[in-house]
Amino acid sequence: MIDYDEFSEFVVSAPDAETARRIHPRHGRFTTVWDADREVFVDCNDGIPEASGWTHSIETLEVSLLGTAEENVPTLTVICASFHAG
Repeated sequence: MIDYDEFSEFVVSAPDAETARRIHPRHGRFTTVWDADREVFVDCNDGIPEASGWTHSIETLEVSLLGTAEENVPTLTVICASFHAG
C-alpha cells in the first residue's frame, strides 16, 4: 500500500532492469544512490535516509521495459516520478 510522502512508481532511462532497480526516484535531485555493500539507498552524506519515500528491498520492485530512449536522453536519468505528498 502506498502511503503519504512515498513514491509509487517512476520512469528511468537505464541500460537494463538490474540498473533500473538501483536508481532512486530522487536520483539527481538529492543524490540518493544505491550502496551495494550495505544494500540500501544512501544520501549525499553516506547516511541512510529515514524517510526516503522508497523501498530498500529492491528485489521486490517490478521493472518493465517501456521502450527505447532517444539518443539525446542521458542514461540513468529519472524521466518522471509519481510522489504522493502528504
